[in-house]
Amino acid sequence: MNLMKSMKKAAVIAAGVMVLSGALLSGNAQAITVSDGDLILALYGNNNEYFLDLGAESSLLASNATSSFAVPWGSDPNSLMSALENCGTGCSTPNDIQWEIFGYHDSGLLRTSSLFTGSSQNAADTAAAGQVGASNPFNAAKSWANLITTAGSAYPSATGGNDTLMVSTDPYSFTSTFGTNGSLAGGFPVAMQGLIGNELFMISANAQLSTLTDIGTASLVLGSSLDLTVCGVGSTACVPPVPIPASVVLFATGLVGLVGMARRGKMIWS
Repeated sequence: MNLMKSMKKAAVIAAGVMVLSGALLSGNAQAITVSDGDLILALYGNNNEYFLDLGAESSLLASNATSSFAVPWGSDPNSLMSALENCGTGCSTPNDIQWEIFGYHDSGLLRTSSLFTGSSQNAADTAAAGQVGASNPFNAAKSWANLITTAGSAYPSATGGNDTLMVSTDPYSFTSTFGTNGSLAGGFPVAMQGLIGNELFMISANAQLSTLTDIGTASLVLGSSLDLTVCGVGSTACVPPVPIPASVVLFATGLVGLVGMARRGKMIWS
């Protein structure tokens, strides 16, 4: 039995997929730790918010790199889904869950430091949409990472990974740190967040000059788990499936019908 478990674990690691446990934990001693250069997945929108440290940006967004993460979702009262869709007493319809990926690298000098963030637009379109100010969100991301790591056991793991769950009113929540209007602490003119099923463009922003560079993409889709894929420039694995428009389906159905009629006509004339 132990051998089989080890083989399954090795197969998961070899596939490059990180899978967390299915149920939320209570009283877990492990706490989230965030390092300079790490990318963080944030899920928010209702009473509770979830954070998962994905690892180093330099590896996740290397050229042609693809990394996959299976975030537990579930449907029972002790699941991540139930926690994130909790919108309070008397609330019957929760808000849509938003997601964002963010991180930072502090070189010691602002002019050579970077903010990493997901955007609804690529770097060129984000810059063209209006004024970008990366210093505020850079400082917010850096401060958040340092403070939440220092807080230690106050932010225990939610599922057994390098993650945590907190209320939206917490001083270290995404809502408190960046706001939820999509501007990421007022630094960007376009939505720096997406809904489940959306793709985000990963951008590096110079902390002082606010110049933007495309560094990859990320997609988040809901299956048996919440599946996150992070891709460096050159990888196409993050492009979500494009739904077939209803008009195309109707057109194809019509063609099948016409072919059937033509065949019947041919049989009659013959």
